[in-house]
Amino acid sequence: MSTHTADKQDPFFKEELDFDNHDAAQAQFWTAGRHNNEPGLRITIPERGYEFSNGAYIGRDPVGMFHYDDLSDIDSHIGRQTKFKVTTKGSGTNTYVNVIFYKDDDVPFGRFVGRDPAQVAMANGFVDKTERGKTGMGKTGMGKWTQPGFGSTTATFHKDSGSSTAYITGKPAHLMAKFKLAGDDIVGKKIDVKGRLRYHNEDLVGGGVRMRWNTDHFVFFRDDVFDHASDYTAYFMAFNDTELTELMPQEHQNETFVAEWVPRAAQP
Repeated sequence: MSTHTADKQDPFFKEELDFDNHDAAQAQFWTAGRHNNEPGLRITIPERGYEFSNGAYIGRDPVGMFHYDDLSDIDSHIGRQTKFKVTTKGSGTNTYVNVIFYKDDDVPFGRFVGRDPAQVAMANGFVDKTERGKTGMGKTGMGKWTQPGFGSTTATFHKDSGSSTAYITGKPAHLMAKFKLAGDDIVGKKIDVKGRLRYHNEDLVGGGVRMRWNTDHFVFFRDDVFDHASDYTAYFMAFNDTELTELMPQEHQNETFVAEWVPRAAQP
């Protein structure tokens, strides 16, 4: 049986007990800029180095747990089209999202469950308003598991007061990201936000010459085409979920910046 600690408000708790193991995971539900506003999904299990995606960018809205019996079930689906299904239960800030992953014979081999107070699964087209809270309702889709692995380091998003130049510093290749921000409100602020920078390959971090500020995180990638979601090279997330969200000027909502990776010594 699973050793998962009970969340008394979690309506999927009994289903989670069907699995023996669990790891912290994060999801991203996404439609902006995708072809025909097709719903996009990415599930990341950072400490295990696994990702599932049908083309969505990195994010953690919401965070939760991935429940499974054996990691070999994920391994057997690496690179193959895999069916998933999204359902939700609850209402308002007590809404929970459930993403089930199936073997070829439609037997579940894992599930992501997380609290979804902003109802992003519904907002991005995975669950209809009339379906919310009903068992077995929701959208199905196909995507692929990968195991790109993750390197990570603590990092800081820093900007001096009165300067438009901002930096994200971390360990990879002794480089830091440098980019320009605009807007009187943010230029006037001194910023020091602590977080974690994750990357697939340390040698490729410097290739992330585009950066997108997606409300609560920064994503670096090789180009700015949404459909090339696999091109991201690194992403930065603050330890405090709300710090980047509160800083973000309206004019930078989902904006793409030109980023430059420079030696740390280049920072004034």
